[in-house]
Amino acid sequence: MIMWNPFALSGLLVGIISMAMGGFIFLTAPRSAIAQRWSIFTLSVAAWGFSSLWIGLEDDPSQSLWVWRGAFALSVVWIPILFLHFVTVFGDLPQRRQMPIHYLTGAAFVPLILFSPLFFSKVDFVFSSFYYTRGGSIIYSCFVLWWFALATYAHVLLWRLFRQASGVKRTQCGYILVAYGMSYTMGGLCYLPTFGIDLYPYGNFGILVYPILVSYAIARYNLMEVTAVFHRALASIALLSTILLLASVPTMIPSLITLDGYFLNPHAMPMLLISVLVLGLGILGFMGNSHNKAAWHFLILCLSMSLWLAGTAAGLSSQNQSQALAWFKAETVGVMFIPVACYAFTISSLERKSKHMIYLGYSFAALSAVFMLLTDSFITGGSKRWWGYWPNWGLASLPWIVFFNVYMIATFWECIAALRRPLPPIMRAQVKYILAAFTVAYLGSTDLLTVFGYDIYPFGYIPTFVMACILSYASREYRLLDGKGFFRKRLADLLLFGSILLLAYLTAVISQRATLASAPLLLAGVFVLTCGLWIVWTRPQDRPTPIFGLLCAGVGLWLLAAFLTISSEDAASARLWGQLAFASVVFIPTVMYHFCQTLVPRQPGQRLILPMYVISLGFLIAIPTGWLTAGRATYPWGSYLRAGPIHPALVAYCTIALWLSIKHLSKALQETHSDSPDHKVRLRTIFSSFAVSGLAMLDFLPNYNVAIYPFGFIFMTMGIAGVTYTLLHFPLSEQPGARSTEEPLLKPALSLFILYAAVLLLLRLVTDGMQYVLAGVVLGLASIFAERLMSLQKHAEHIVQKGLFRDRYEAYGAVASFTKTMLNILDLRELLERILDIVTAVIGARAAALFIVDYEKQQYTLAASRGLDPIRLRALHISEDSRLIQILSDVSGVLVAEDAELTIGDETARSSMQETLAVMNAQLCIPLRHQDRLLGFLTLSAKPDRRIYTDEEINLLSALAGNAGIAIDNALVYRELRCSQLLNQRTDRLRSLEAMAAEFANEIRNPLTSIKTFIQLVPERKNDPQFTEGFIKVVLNDVDRISRLIQEVLDYARFTPPKLKWEALNPLVSSCLHLVRIRAKSRAIEIESALESIPPIQMDRQQMKQVVLNLLLQALESMNGTPGRLFVSTQEVEKHGKPWVQLEVRDTGAGIPANEVSHIFDPFYPKDESGTNWESAGLGLTIVHQIVREHSGFIDVMSQVGNGTAFLIHLPAVPHDEVTRVPILSDNLHSEQQAVNGLHLPL
Repeated sequence: MIMWNPFALSGLLVGIISMAMGGFIFLTAPRSAIAQRWSIFTLSVAAWGFSSLWIGLEDDPSQSLWVWRGAFALSVVWIPILFLHFVTVFGDLPQRRQMPIHYLTGAAFVPLILFSPLFFSKVDFVFSSFYYTRGGSIIYSCFVLWWFALATYAHVLLWRLFRQASGVKRTQCGYILVAYGMSYTMGGLCYLPTFGIDLYPYGNFGILVYPILVSYAIARYNLMEVTAVFHRALASIALLSTILLLASVPTMIPSLITLDGYFLNPHAMPMLLISVLVLGLGILGFMGNSHNKAAWHFLILCLSMSLWLAGTAAGLSSQNQSQALAWFKAETVGVMFIPVACYAFTISSLERKSKHMIYLGYSFAALSAVFMLLTDSFITGGSKRWWGYWPNWGLASLPWIVFFNVYMIATFWECIAALRRPLPPIMRAQVKYILAAFTVAYLGSTDLLTVFGYDIYPFGYIPTFVMACILSYASREYRLLDGKGFFRKRLADLLLFGSILLLAYLTAVISQRATLASAPLLLAGVFVLTCGLWIVWTRPQDRPTPIFGLLCAGVGLWLLAAFLTISSEDAASARLWGQLAFASVVFIPTVMYHFCQTLVPRQPGQRLILPMYVISLGFLIAIPTGWLTAGRATYPWGSYLRAGPIHPALVAYCTIALWLSIKHLSKALQETHSDSPDHKVRLRTIFSSFAVSGLAMLDFLPNYNVAIYPFGFIFMTMGIAGVTYTLLHFPLSEQPGARSTEEPLLKPALSLFILYAAVLLLLRLVTDGMQYVLAGVVLGLASIFAERLMSLQKHAEHIVQKGLFRDRYEAYGAVASFTKTMLNILDLRELLERILDIVTAVIGARAAALFIVDYEKQQYTLAASRGLDPIRLRALHISEDSRLIQILSDVSGVLVAEDAELTIGDETARSSMQETLAVMNAQLCIPLRHQDRLLGFLTLSAKPDRRIYTDEEINLLSALAGNAGIAIDNALVYRELRCSQLLNQRTDRLRSLEAMAAEFANEIRNPLTSIKTFIQLVPERKNDPQFTEGFIKVVLNDVDRISRLIQEVLDYARFTPPKLKWEALNPLVSSCLHLVRIRAKSRAIEIESALESIPPIQMDRQQMKQVVLNLLLQALESMNGTPGRLFVSTQEVEKHGKPWVQLEVRDTGAGIPANEVSHIFDPFYPKDESGTNWESAGLGLTIVHQIVREHSGFIDVMSQVGNGTAFLIHLPAVPHDEVTRVPILSDNLHSEQQAVNGLHLPL
């Protein structure tokens, strides 16, 4: 009887997934021509999948031949034709007119396939698994050529369509091209065995690529226009596929493990486990950062390593040599890609360019893999080694050996070169861990020596495991391959699954040796080692912790070695494990004494520690000589070693060391003061524990031919447990949270052990066998999918609520959606209106009103209403000390009007409340509070159908009221803040106008004085032409100055908000520079500009032109007619992660004194008349300040007396509503020690 095999499994998956995809697309869009062709194509692929399932399980050769004929006639012959038809319809290509010819060609092949021996001649039993067909003649070869030619033609058309398309259509074509190209390439490998090529048809699994990629394209890029429905049904299809796959696991895994010709090799088991962990690491790294090229190369690396390890494990477990060689060829495919994947991952992580090197490497690896699979020159055969059957490589593999070392050396070179360059700290750490991981993994290349005949154990899987651990740690601590933190979230799943598999492996190995007599030693050893790890993990800062950990390690190794000694069946094995047990025993008394000295240091006893270690070392050296042990003794409960000539000395030494330890603790206990009770309890407990553990020397009796079971280990285990309890509950140093660490470590471990035992017992009842590995796999999958099953349960609950309780479901959904958004609404009026809308819509009340507190009037006033007379409601005066407000302040939830009236005993107060509630037409009153402050209340009238409010509706209103109170409080605070800001702005403007009026009067007084003087002197000196001409020029200049000042005041007073448009700043700056070049040239001032490429900004062109001109003219005036240089530049900068544009205007003028920098934007700030003249009087810079502020920008000013001034205007290159209006510290300020005066003005 043929049992489950990979070929049958691949057929089942292809059939189910393809049929589900085709049927779903057709049902969602039955009239779409694309959907119709797609559905027919996928159904033909599904037919091949189910035929593969039948073929893989059929044990009758004649029946198998007919299944092959039916599969080709109904499925295989039509697959390329249907794919070509789909491509022509999808791209609306003219080749659609050729389709009848292709269909007729396919129909012509059908009779030959079904009835002619020239097509299929026979079937052969291959791979010790199932029957595979053989081609009959040249007709079959012609069919295969036609099949591939037609498929290639369809891909060529699709490639042309991809190159011509654009946008989403191009992306869709790309996904279809990649999906079907990979599926056809890998699926086409299934033809090779029909020509006698001994290659297992794993290509069937490659067919699964197309439904996965096309499903993603449908969901992401609206392929075939069924996205809306697809999003609703994809979860159902995925859930169904997962359940079917999981349901098949319990039946497939035992059959795969117990297949004829397979025996699970002990050396293969760790390889299989590490392959699973490496594969999980690759998937996690890819899912955490799939947009990064490094993640793709890392996935390829992990897939290659996983294939290598899994294939090697399968080859070692294969009892059939040809089958083992087939597995070794499969794993060598993975080996081919490891070096180039390491190099590509490193290059991508370092963000370096080496495209040609990577493509060349992958191409060479692929060609080497094809050469290895199709010839016997690479893998020439195999030979029997002590660890199992192993492949031999020929001389044809030498080019790949060179390729392997070249790419690995290149990987190391890139890492070392990167470390020599300046790197960010986190990236430097990542490179160090990559280098360390690949260096360790390179040690696994010693496996290459074994394939050339060297008898070296292939331990390469161990460095691979270490590499996985290093990369996992780097991803956990330094976000390697973890830009989104996904790896951190799922690393626990991988570690849990790995620990469960390790537990299963150890259980499977140990179960072969465990007996009723040896099992207690095993359990005690594991317990002691756990105690040591527990103390080291939770109390690392205590002095005795390392020594106690060493003691537990010694005792644990002694117990585990004793377990193996007792369960040994031959003398050599018993002697080996027994000597290992004594190697631990000779150090136990020394370490125990050392622990006591560390616990309570005493100077005289410290000197004995080193001599005692020397004595233990002497006993250790004597173990191999036969002086300490003398052969094997056999007892009813197992094997044991006899005592040698110096064994009594060891017993005496153990007794003396135990006596010294107990004596030391006894003296320390006597000297302990009564004011330290914890220390006294600690010493007493450890003293008792070590005294009990001394009875463990009873295990020496069987060494002297005393036929008694060695139960002394029980007392040692009790002693270790007592010391562990003491160190945990009476620590030497206080560590916050130390005791809380115990439970998170203990409970998961105990739960894991109990669940594993339960799963193992259930499988024992079902399968009538101890399925250790299967129990670990099932428990691991269940643990990982537990979270998903909980989410599925919640999803099912939502479906039931939506189907059976739609009104309540929609009500809760609307309230939950509004609750998420209400906290972001800061406009009080909008918030209150939205609250009323949602309440009346969800609850269905006829009328509602919302009252808000007015702190100034100390009463609650109407804010919004629905279905009521607002004039009557505004006439209500509900003071803070009214009875209604007192009741609402005390009530914890929703207040029912009838209940409120019953709580009032005073008839007058009750009548007043009834009138108030009647005006509000209130049946329910919902208080809106925050932090014990009643901010308002909401009233609801009766429902239209006069039904009472249910408890569920009241609970819903209570939940809404809690969040509404927070939102209202936020809105009130925001309103107060806005009022304060407006008041401050108004005050600042009035203060500015006051200062401006005074300065304006001073500015006008001087020119008016000169004009008045001229008018007074004209009658006396009207005949003096020199006086008249000179004074006329002065008067005209003063009149122009008055006119300019008046215009500036008018501009400042009539300032209008800017009309913002997205425009480029550089052209505007260039035009302003052109306007001032003539004036600059006349003053011998050189203008330089450096306008970089900058993004457009939102600006008012006329106002921004005024800013630039004012700054340029200010710079020219500041140089006071002396030759100088004016420098103007623009560049893009970043502020708080957003793009900004910086305009710099720098001059070489006199500069601004330090005490005047902070006043330069004040209106009419006067110029310095002491000689260092800088032009700033007037409103020019004040207007610049105002315009830049209205454009959501800010100004930096840097100046140095004698060297000039620089103005740096910063303007956002994002919409102004996205700009954070907070002071931003300038990056361009300099200290006073540098004699530079800096000013940053956030506007």
